[in-house]
Amino acid sequence: MHVLIRGYDWASTAAGPPDQWPECLKTTLRIVLGSNHPMFIWWGPELIQFYNTAYRKTMGPERHPSALGQAGRDCWQEIWPIIGPQIESVMAGGPPTWHVDQLVRVTRHGRYEDVWWTYGYSPIEDAEGIRGVLVVCNDVTNEHLVTDRLRWANEQLASEALMRKHEAERLKVLFQQAPGFMCILRGREHVFEFTNDAYVRLVGSRDILGLPVRQALPEVEGQGFFELMDEVYRSGKPHVAKEVPLRVRRDPELPTDNLFVDFVYQPIIEVDGTVTGIFVEGIDVTERKAVLDKLKHEDRRKNDFLAMLAHELRNPLAPISSTAHGLKFGELDIARVHKASDVIVRQVGHLTKLLNDLLDVSRVTRGVVTLALQPVELNRVCSGALEQMGPLIEARTHRVVIRLLPQPALVSGDYIRLVQVITNLLGNAFKYTPAGGNIELLAEVRGNEALLTVSDN
Repeated sequence: MHVLIRGYDWASTAAGPPDQWPECLKTTLRIVLGSNHPMFIWWGPELIQFYNTAYRKTMGPERHPSALGQAGRDCWQEIWPIIGPQIESVMAGGPPTWHVDQLVRVTRHGRYEDVWWTYGYSPIEDAEGIRGVLVVCNDVTNEHLVTDRLRWANEQLASEALMRKHEAERLKVLFQQAPGFMCILRGREHVFEFTNDAYVRLVGSRDILGLPVRQALPEVEGQGFFELMDEVYRSGKPHVAKEVPLRVRRDPELPTDNLFVDFVYQPIIEVDGTVTGIFVEGIDVTERKAVLDKLKHEDRRKNDFLAMLAHELRNPLAPISSTAHGLKFGELDIARVHKASDVIVRQVGHLTKLLNDLLDVSRVTRGVVTLALQPVELNRVCSGALEQMGPLIEARTHRVVIRLLPQPALVSGDYIRLVQVITNLLGNAFKYTPAGGNIELLAEVRGNEALLTVSDN
């Protein structure tokens, strides 16, 4: 799929050429293409489609590769009444959705097929809002059919032992073909009667058949699973759970693995109403949850970064406004004009640096502030901060003491960021010190270090 996507003429679609794609689309697409789990993207108002290799296997020859770059409604006409409202709800700002064992009738391999999917829709968004929908899905048709057959088998096997044995063997074959993990537990002690290979991969290779679940998986004690099994067996009511943390020791020589699973505990009920066991089925969603958590974390870092820059943009505006006001209403001698021009030029340069940070899309997405380190004179840093705070100092009745260094002292730092630090400290001092209070800015050199102190009472 990497090759197909790189070679596709995206400029002919509503998605536009890749060099113009927003960072949120590029990041999500990298995650999708790097995953072994079926994943799909609908992008933009036209719902332009992207998908990975794992998803391709569920589509059939009618849609691959023609679905790549196609509008969603055109691609999925026969099931659009089902999925269309779900997609539109997420695009409109509704909550993420999760659909378990959803029946859809699709064209696949030249005929209509009844297919069951378990899938979730999550928004892909950036500062401009919701831009698309990320789909994490699983074709659970085999699981659904196995469950139906298991229910049918429980009704039939009660009448004849030979049929029970025959059907059990046939179900084992079906269990092995299912993509998720499955097992059958019998009796009040939940003894393992059967597990498929996916269940063995989940808990690690160990001899568990014929053992009660508490003895077979001792490290799971205290996580709530055994108590749920007891309740399902007692009540005869199924239990469905999503994204439940599971700590299991797959290798006895290593610490426990931290996983997340979706699962169902389905009671096995005989024709007379007696509960004789529990059928367990589920999927390991650790990778899917990690993908979604990463997207949420990146969005949170981006928002924090933008909030910080927005706060800093306000500081240089005060001296610019104050100086411009003085030029408008004061006496305009040449010395005063030169001084005012210097202030405006410095503060505009300060604003330009902040705006460049704001417009650097890659750094906004990563939430990263870079420092331009160079030799900086300490008194110049203090003067820059005082220049930004000048209008506030003039407007307040505080007693302000400035103690700068008698001789220049160089430090290695980012001038713009150091000015921001001192400006913020002075701003807090003015904000929280009552009228008439004392505020001091002190610059010192102690050995090989410089110390800047803002004090108030």
